[in-house]
Parts: sequence; structure tokens; C-alpha cells
Amino acid sequence: MKETLYTHTFEVSDMQISLGVSDKGLVFAAPSSDCEKERATYQWLEDTQVTMPFVQYYQQYFNGQLPTVSFSLDLRGTPFQKQVWETLLTIDYGQVVTYKYVAQKMKRPSAVRAVANAIGKNPILIIVPCHRVIGSNGQLTGFGWGIPLKKKLLTLEKNILSTRAKG
Repeated sequence: MKETLYTHTFEVSDMQISLGVSDKGLVFAAPSSDCEKERATYQWLEDTQVTMPFVQYYQQYFNGQLPTVSFSLDLRGTPFQKQVWETLLTIDYGQVVTYKYVAQKMKRPSAVRAVANAIGKNPILIIVPCHRVIGSNGQLTGFGWGIPLKKKLLTLEKNILSTRAKG
């Protein structure tokens, strides 16, 4: 029997995002078109009340506010993947770092490729900010939801911070 997750799909910034929430926290948040694996893995139970704090986070983010994570995440992966994703949570809004930086911060400087692989499996868009990790040459690389979306998110954050600095 499949595990049941509370789910909701909503539109924000011309994008459909689907969320899956367990009793422990947010399990996944991704563009709806990329949720085939989640649809096969979990029983989806639509629940707008349980998912509302997560929806509000994304609405605030795309409206140019600086939302804080005031809810739990239910990170599911290998111990190494979870360590990588937890390290990503320390990257500030608007900051970009390299895969090498993440590996060094984890005290695993030779694990750059493994770090990149784990980042590519991140199931939680934006909140676990894999979009803030770039190649060592400054290029936008390796974003599971596509480089155009990565660029859009980084540009949004840069513009918001720039506007706030002027204001």
C-alpha cells in the first residue's frame, strides 16, 4: 500500500507547482509536469488546509518577499543526500555558491561530483535552494527543472535584493 501524502497543486508565477506533505513535513515541491515519480510513489490526498503554509511560502517568494521556512521538511534520501540538502539550507537568499563550496562546507572536498549528483535529486524546489549552486566557472549548470527556471529564480532574487538595497 502506498503512503498517503497531503497534496495540492497551485499556480504561481506562470508555473504549476505540486506539493506533497507528510505528517512530518514537506516531502516534495516541484513543477507539476515533473511529478510522475511522486504520483507513482505516493497516494495523493488533496488537502488545501495542510498545504496552505507551503503555498503561502511560494506566493511570498514569487511576490518578492523574503519568506522564512516556518515549517518542517521531511527530507527523504540517502544520509549523504540529506546532508547535502541540509547544507543547501544554509545558503542565503540571493547568494550563489559552487558545488565545490558545498563539498568543502560538508568537509568532503573530494566529493564534488557526489554533491552535484545529490543536488540533482533535490525534491524540494526553492526551499532547498539548489538553484543557488553554480559551476566553478560561474556557469548555470545542473538544475533538474531546467536552466531557464534556474536563471529566472536567481534573477528574481538578485532583483529583489537590489530593490531592497536601493529602498
